[in-house]
Amino acid sequence: MFTLLVYLCFLFNLLFVIASTGSTPPYTPTDYILINCGSSSNSTSVDGRKWDGDVGSKFSPNDMANISSAVTATELDSSVSGVPFSSARIIRSQFSYTFPVSLGKKFLRLYFYPTSYSGGLNTTESFFNVTANNYTLLSNFSAYLTVSSKGFSPPFVFEEHIINSVVKEYIINIEDMNQFLNVTFLPSSNSYAFVNGIEVVSTPEDLYMGNHDMLSNPLKFVDYPNVQFEFDQNKTAFEALYRLNVGGNAVSEVEDSGMFRRWTSDFKFLWGADEGNQLSDYDRAIKYTKETPNFTAPPIVYSTARVMGQFSTSFNLSWMFPVDSGFYYLLRLHFCEINPDLITAENERVFIIFIGDRLAEPEADVIHWAGGPEVPVFRDYLVFVPNPP
Repeated sequence: MFTLLVYLCFLFNLLFVIASTGSTPPYTPTDYILINCGSSSNSTSVDGRKWDGDVGSKFSPNDMANISSAVTATELDSSVSGVPFSSARIIRSQFSYTFPVSLGKKFLRLYFYPTSYSGGLNTTESFFNVTANNYTLLSNFSAYLTVSSKGFSPPFVFEEHIINSVVKEYIINIEDMNQFLNVTFLPSSNSYAFVNGIEVVSTPEDLYMGNHDMLSNPLKFVDYPNVQFEFDQNKTAFEALYRLNVGGNAVSEVEDSGMFRRWTSDFKFLWGADEGNQLSDYDRAIKYTKETPNFTAPPIVYSTARVMGQFSTSFNLSWMFPVDSGFYYLLRLHFCEINPDLITAENERVFIIFIGDRLAEPEADVIHWAGGPEVPVFRDYLVFVPNPP
């Protein structure tokens, strides 16, 4: 496990934001599926969302009774909700859920609660693989070991609560004209798989990788700034690791802008003694644009920030993220100047951005990027974390 360090050096001071306020309606997903695995009835979670049971579901395989069983948790920790964590699907051999969906990119979220279940099952013995269409998402995965590590549990660490469940989130592109998302569980040798819930939600086509203009908003490869990084995004899957609301509280799924993303408070990820000052202005009208539409981040996110003093020049704001080596990581930074009483023009707030030990931005100027105050803008950076020598 490596750590990815993001820090910003201030020439004047930083506004690093995630959220916004606006009256326009949020995104409405084309596909929206919630499956409460191991349940035979429809249920409503504490956030008001409705989940369908997988027993007899059109998404489940016809032979599900022969290769799996429905169980209930023998105890439910206060950190988890009854739906979808009080029931689970125990899987003894290869098992696939099949979701008919529209073309395009989908959020796929897998919910796991490693505890004891009816029938004397103990999830400490559960190891399995998960694939989605042609992508391998999890290999010899243990939800129990993931929770027991006591480290960060991306992307869903909430405040100071101990989280005993695991939510894995991916973005999968559906390009096959058959338009099916097949989620397959395969137990490891002499083991079994389990899952508590499955969520499928459409995303806007250009939300994450389709809106990079070479001049105004390029995708910067931090390791090689003079090289334009290229890949076939239609054949690439993403795993979401961390999604932070900087300077603010956690943002729940139903507070998101239509895709039910969960945003975590950044407090536990701050590195070093300098935390800056928390800034919020929930009454300010954020001016979304074509380049940054209203579904980019919810209103509550662009309304908060961490800042340093106006004349602080010797301090950094830094965040640290545990990551695995050998992978490329996409880092999106959201900005919005929500203090127009002090900052109204270019060159009034300029700062430097480092990612790891690499210079990502020598002169970051939010007003220059956005065109004015109260206008949200984001910048994407790609970084490779190599394997140790």
